[in-house]
Amino acid sequence: TAQKNSSDSMYSIAPYQIIRGAICTPDYGFIYDWQTNSTTFTNNFLFDLNRDLILTQESKKNSEKKLNARNYFVNQEQGGGYLVLPVKSKPTLGVVLELSAVSFQDASFGRGTFELILNGNAHYKNEKKEIGNLYYRQIEYQQVGIGIRQYFKNKTQCINASINFIKGDYANQFKITRGSVFTEENGEYIDIDLAYDRHFSASGAGLLSPKGFGASLNFNWTKFFAGRNATLSINIKDIGGVHYGASTAHQSIDTSVHFTG
Repeated sequence: TAQKNSSDSMYSIAPYQIIRGAICTPDYGFIYDWQTNSTTFTNNFLFDLNRDLILTQESKKNSEKKLNARNYFVNQEQGGGYLVLPVKSKPTLGVVLELSAVSFQDASFGRGTFELILNGNAHYKNEKKEIGNLYYRQIEYQQVGIGIRQYFKNKTQCINASINFIKGDYANQFKITRGSVFTEENGEYIDIDLAYDRHFSASGAGLLSPKGFGASLNFNWTKFFAGRNATLSINIKDIGGVHYGASTAHQSIDTSVHFTG
């Protein structure tokens, strides 16, 4: 599916073949799914950032026009493969095996945070920029799933359902509960006020030394309309969670700095 508008981009490759019969046959393939959404970032902004790592002035200005007092962003990428093995005694039933890696980020932030990161503090001389109420989370994990694919006899529709066991890799979560940056008009000093809290795990989890554990459920219903050569699909994905243990590192800062560089 492909969907595009001023604040939403979604490009995904359907993980299962189009249904054209009621008999389950061997099936395998690779999947890639990218979903991103934001109340602020436009498509051009996100594509510039992900593709070229260079933001144009037009992208900046268009996103700045959409800024609210509170703004949100979410991004998920998933890549992997699947295998379907028919059950000999039941021709409409198959066993589904899945393997994939997932990277997930979400954030909420105020207007001042976005403006300061985008334009730098020198752009706001003799002005205090508020950066409090910033929240960011990043989770990376791998998952192995097992489930079923059930075709309905004499009907062009099927259900896929699976449970995934998750091995957590990197996790990073931080929030700024109080923060501001003031830049003196002539650049003689900068005042920074900051209350910051962070929890994170080390990167590079091994096969036998995961940083976290979890589980999730997936559900997919698909119907093929033969007369119109069209497919309707409903997906519920990644309903679950990942738990990172007490070994997660913690940082906390509460300070005020008068910087005269």
